[in-house]
Amino acid sequence: PLIPLLVKSNWVTASQADYIGASNFLGYLVGTILCGKITRFWTKENVGQASLVICTTSFVACSFNYGYLWLLAWRFIAGSAGAFLMIISPLLVFEKIPSRKHALASGIVFTGIGLG
Repeated sequence: PLIPLLVKSNWVTASQADYIGASNFLGYLVGTILCGKITRFWTKENVGQASLVICTTSFVACSFNYGYLWLLAWRFIAGSAGAFLMIISPLLVFEKIPSRKHALASGIVFTGIGLG
């Protein structure tokens, strides 16, 4: 949803917007790969909280037009932190609920991610 608005507002060209979208996807990929490694050094709670702060910061940063490289970097950061949240959040939820309700919680969590 962000890419057409960036082009329409003349912040970036269409090809630059494509690279920004790819940067976001690459961020998700990198975040997915690094998530297991990072949770060896930080608790899941700390990773989740830091990821939420980083995501929020990146979205605010993307509301300023400091050029193509600025947006490229912040969308990569948003993708990485978003991947951490999508991996860590279900784990934190499952730790807090009884095991007999895991199937229901799993359905709710992943439906929410899919709708998002």
